[in-house]
Amino acid sequence: MTLTRYVVAFCVAACSLGAEEASAARPVDLNAGTIQAALRASRMEDGGFTSFAVNMKPWVPGLTTSIPICFDWARTRPHRPFQYFKKALMTRVPQLKTELNAAAALDATKIKDDLGLKPTETQGRAFVDTTVRLAKAGTLAPTVVNDAAVSAKASFWGKYDKFHKAVLAAATEHGVTVE
Repeated sequence: MTLTRYVVAFCVAACSLGAEEASAARPVDLNAGTIQAALRASRMEDGGFTSFAVNMKPWVPGLTTSIPICFDWARTRPHRPFQYFKKALMTRVPQLKTELNAAAALDATKIKDDLGLKPTETQGRAFVDTTVRLAKAGTLAPTVVNDAAVSAKASFWGKYDKFHKAVLAAATEHGVTVE
């Protein structure tokens, strides 16, 4: 095993063993700003990651309990605690990495072309833009948007209607409003 694998294995073991008691004493309400400030996150992409992870709580099972556990464990690290938090969270909740990759791959222009939306169909184009923006922010699950686009592309008629219905059904199931 390489040194990186040893560090990751140690991170996961320590994260799952040591911080559960500490997180039980503190309320679980952690927002992106609190995480960034407490873990000394200074880069712009660190803020994007924390916002995405906090917004994805309803969509990714296990994320609600993993964020405070990894947060408490990473705060004990003397150097670069945010990097420990990010690595431990992505290791503990592998679906978060899948959602991040799906968000990076979403392209509104490609979805519009796949759905056959013409430039004059402004309402449909605006809905696709809003959906992709919400998915990149983590308010909607990017894999749900991607799956809806792929299944709608495969149909012969009513591609946009099928995409629209699939996205709205998933959003209302999780209490998200999409306009």
